[in-house]
Amino acid sequence: MLHKLYICLFTFICVFLPGNLLFGQNLKPDYYDRLDAFLAAYVHDGLVDYALVKRDQATSAWVTEIASAGLEETSPAERQAFLINAYNLLVIHAVAEAYPVNSVLDLSGFFDQKKYAVAGQSMTLNELEKTHLLKEFGDPRFHFVLVCGAVDCPPIADKAYRPERLEQQLEVQTRAALNDPNFIRVTEDQQKASLSQIFEWYASDFGGSKSSALAYINRYRRPPINAGAAVTFYPYDWSLNGQKTSSGSRGEEADGREATPLTAEAVNVETDANTEPDPANADPANPDPANPDAANAIRYVVSATIPKGQVETKIFNNLYTQTTGDGSVRSDRSTFFTTFITSLYGVNDRFNAGLEVRYRRVRNEALPASPFSVLGSGEMAQTRQAVTTIGPKIRWAPVPKWSNFSVQSAVWLPLGREFEGENDQPYIDWSGPAWWTQFFNDFALGSRFSLFTEIDFLWEDIGRSEAALNRISTPATVILSYFPHPKTTLYTLGSYSPYWHPSYDYFAQAGLGAKQQVNRKLEFELLYTFFTNDFLWRNGGRAATFNLGVRFNLG
Repeated sequence: MLHKLYICLFTFICVFLPGNLLFGQNLKPDYYDRLDAFLAAYVHDGLVDYALVKRDQATSAWVTEIASAGLEETSPAERQAFLINAYNLLVIHAVAEAYPVNSVLDLSGFFDQKKYAVAGQSMTLNELEKTHLLKEFGDPRFHFVLVCGAVDCPPIADKAYRPERLEQQLEVQTRAALNDPNFIRVTEDQQKASLSQIFEWYASDFGGSKSSALAYINRYRRPPINAGAAVTFYPYDWSLNGQKTSSGSRGEEADGREATPLTAEAVNVETDANTEPDPANADPANPDPANPDAANAIRYVVSATIPKGQVETKIFNNLYTQTTGDGSVRSDRSTFFTTFITSLYGVNDRFNAGLEVRYRRVRNEALPASPFSVLGSGEMAQTRQAVTTIGPKIRWAPVPKWSNFSVQSAVWLPLGREFEGENDQPYIDWSGPAWWTQFFNDFALGSRFSLFTEIDFLWEDIGRSEAALNRISTPATVILSYFPHPKTTLYTLGSYSPYWHPSYDYFAQAGLGAKQQVNRKLEFELLYTFFTNDFLWRNGGRAATFNLGVRFNLG
């Protein structure tokens, strides 16, 4: 009966629930009027009073309204206006929650990891901007209305973007930004133009070259910049766009200057909003414009869902080795090398599906053999290798409001028989299928740390025959991560798992790891753990794991 219950539960998770179960509601008639009032109350001279927003808890209701909005029957202008306003509101909400803070870059995963519910879909700020606005509508003017919370954005407007006025507002703000002397810095002789790094990070949106960026700017700028001017990019100031409060505090700019808002008087037009560069690329100590999408991957495993239409492939190599013997004298080594190859496709922004293949290699031999000899030939040792399993895998963000919670589940189907060892062949894998479901969550601890938690349900060697073990375990893992650099994660790991059988057993491990993101599409991970279980503890054995992971995305 128990295995039937679990099969039913797994079918329910994999088949019935992944659809979008939340049905959106249309915006309330006074939505834009209320948003105007909100912005007028907390935005002044292009700066946000984050302290007052936090005190009043002024964004909570907006976050709920953004999550439940329905966009199924909206026009392109209605969708664009809603998403622009949503982005700006979510930035204000996230900063106010963490306030006081000097920069959004101090908040781990601010743009690329933390997920929000937007019209029934789970997405990061970067996904909202790049997938749902820039990719879908292809309008570079969005860069001048999306507000990233930094001083070097054109200042945030105190008005909402409205569908019926959106075209005019986009034109007005673009013209205002490109005529602002702090945003586009031109020498008096018109021979040198220093541009915001927005034009470098998003070069393809402005034609792909410096000359095409200059031509785009001159469509709006009066007088135009000399077409032969030398073009450079000034460093982006990520200091918070916070305003002075009654206590006199605000987000300080790195160079000590006041943020200068765009005004109607400055360019003879009405202004409405500001711009949003890609924050994930910005390393204040060492900017890397060649990789504009670099960002922290907070989690030990990649548990966040990937956007619709993208493909993620991960190769994870685990080498487990143990030494055992008679009492205190260890004489034998057993080593297992396992490679997981996982490929997932974004069915939608909250549900991914794909396949996982597992290759295993085992080597049993006498000491003083090296644990890495499992990768060599089988002389003087008992060895075996095979592609042992293949099966479906899903990743799912079931609750849009729980932005850091996700579920991952896989079924491993054996590709052969007698994997458990026979006729002098060593054990290499279970002969029956297995089901592994993982529940992930993480929590920010200040600006440099994060706590990741994972609870699993693992059912191995499933079957009705007497030979089937039907072993069930529930591993629990806690990982503390530290982010010394926007592309680097250092972490410590601890996990414990009981096996739910009449004869009690368990395993436990602790270790240290590191992850390095090369660019938006490529990441490497290293992990070492010390491992023990009841058998090793009672017999004086020792065990450890060495792990190497590679993840790459095909967006």
